[in-house]
Amino acid sequence: MFSYCISLTSVTIPNSVTEIGEGAFYYCTGLTSVTIPNSVTSISKMMFSYCISLTSVTIPNSVTSIEHGAFYYCTGLTNVTIPNSVSSIGDLAFSACSGLTSVKSLNTIPPMCGWKSFYNAYDAILFIPEGSKAAYNTAYEWKNFTNIQEFAGIDNIEADSNAVEIARYDINGRLLSVPTKGVNIVKYSDGTTKREIVNK
Repeated sequence: MFSYCISLTSVTIPNSVTEIGEGAFYYCTGLTSVTIPNSVTSISKMMFSYCISLTSVTIPNSVTSIEHGAFYYCTGLTNVTIPNSVSSIGDLAFSACSGLTSVKSLNTIPPMCGWKSFYNAYDAILFIPEGSKAAYNTAYEWKNFTNIQEFAGIDNIEADSNAVEIARYDINGRLLSVPTKGVNIVKYSDGTTKREIVNK
C-alpha cells in the first residue's frame, strides 16, 4: 500500500476506511504522525513496523485487536494509550519500541497478549485503571513491566482542602515535574485525582 514510502511524513486515514491491509505503512521511516478513524476495528499485522520516526499514535475506541508486529521497532514511539475496546495484542506488537516511556491501558481486564508483545519496553511506566493492579501483576506480558501505576477516575472528583499534591501527569499519562500548559491530571495525598487546566 504505502510500504517503503520513506518520504511520507503524516497520514490521515478517512472515515470511510474500515480495514487497512497488512504492512500498509511498513518501513515508512519518515512517518511522524498518523490519525486512525473510528471506523477501523483492527491494527493489522506489521502495519507500522520500522516506522522509526513515529512519535505518537491515537488508537480509536473502535479497535478491538492490535495484531502481530503492528508497531514492531517503532523506536521513536514515546507513549501509547490502549483503549478499553482492545481485547488482544499480538506477538511482538510493540516489541523493540525502546523509546516508550509510558503505556496506558484503559481496560480493567488486561488484554490478552501474545509472545513478547512489549519486549524491550518493560521499563516504560504502565498506567492502569484503579483497582486492577492485581490482575495486571499476574497477566502474561503485563507482569513484566517494572513500574505499574494505577490511575483513578477524574470526572467530578475534588480533593480535600487539606490534601497535598503528590503527583502530576499530562493527558497521556506522562509524569510532570511542574504544571505544564494544557490538561494536567493531579493526584493528591487523600487518594483523589482531579483534572486541572493550565493556561501558561
